[in-house]
Parts: sequence; C-alpha cells; structure tokens
Amino acid sequence: MKPREKGGVVDARLNVYGTQNLKCVDLSICPDNLGTNTYSSALLVGEKGADLIAEDLGLKLRLPHAPVPHAPVPKGIPATQMVR
Repeated sequence: MKPREKGGVVDARLNVYGTQNLKCVDLSICPDNLGTNTYSSALLVGEKGADLIAEDLGLKLRLPHAPVPHAPVPKGIPATQMVR
C-alpha cells in the first residue's frame, strides 16, 4: 500500500482512494512484486480485509476464525460465532 501521492490505490484500512464504502481486498494492493509465496500472501490480505470489514460493521468475532489443525477441538460455542 502506497500513499495516494505516490500512486497508491488504497489506504491502511483498504479503502479505495476517491470512493466511499469501497474496499479492495485482494493481492493487487501490494505495491511491488512479492518475494514470498503469493498464495499465502493472498490469504493474509483476505483475512486482514475480513477483520477490517467486521470491525467497520461493529461485529466482534472470536479468533481464530477457523480451527487450527494442531489445536485441541474446542467445546461449547463455535469459534466463528459472533459475540454480542
């Protein structure tokens, strides 16, 4: 993500410059070629975008969003259920 003055398209909260209520949540927000696996980087951008959108909507989610494969299976309320 770059500042608008340097040719950037989105701000730190993934809002597209010059628009209202529009976020860009994909790998195109990266300012340069990545030196890492693009798949994992795309997942990271998507998860961060989901967190920002939930925060903007006033939703409080329990983390992690999905069960971790090596973690014990939780009992009771699912981890993805919203907390009010």
